[in-house]
Parts: sequence; C-alpha cells; structure tokens
Amino acid sequence: ILGCTHYPLLAEVIAGVMGSGVTLIDSGASAARALRQTLSDKGLLAQRASGTLTLYASDQPQDFGALAPQFLRRPLEGAVLPVDIERY
Repeated sequence: ILGCTHYPLLAEVIAGVMGSGVTLIDSGASAARALRQTLSDKGLLAQRASGTLTLYASDQPQDFGALAPQFLRRPLEGAVLPVDIERY
C-alpha cells in the first residue's frame, strides 16, 4: 500500500524493486474515490469545478512549493503554508 503522499511518484521504481508478484495499491486515490462517494451520498459534493487551493506542509513550505507542481501535475496556483504537526 502506497501510504504516503509522495509514494505514487515513485510507484514505477517501487514496482520494479518489488517485482511482478506484488500489487501496489495507491491509498490516496482510493481514499479520494471513497470521499467523493461519501460527499455525493450526503449531497455535499460541490457543484462547481473551480475554487482556491491552499496547501499545508509539515516541513519546509518553500521546498514543498517547488515540488508541488510535480505532485499536482499542474502549475501551483495557491499558497503553501506551514503546519505544526506537533500541535495536533
């Protein structure tokens, strides 16, 4: 199970190391599909296709901001703010 946000970017490398006998599962994609279904079932799914994007990083926000377009596969158009994970 690819259990961290950046693992899907490494899926091909991980699959090569693990071999054909292992099936990789992208937990982020599965969680997103489940959330979409739950929101739809409860009538909470947004009807609009646009909005604002704010990203939170537990490490260096400026470094994450530089890498974010690779994760998102599009230019970064929102803010990257720090979050103190020790607080939670």
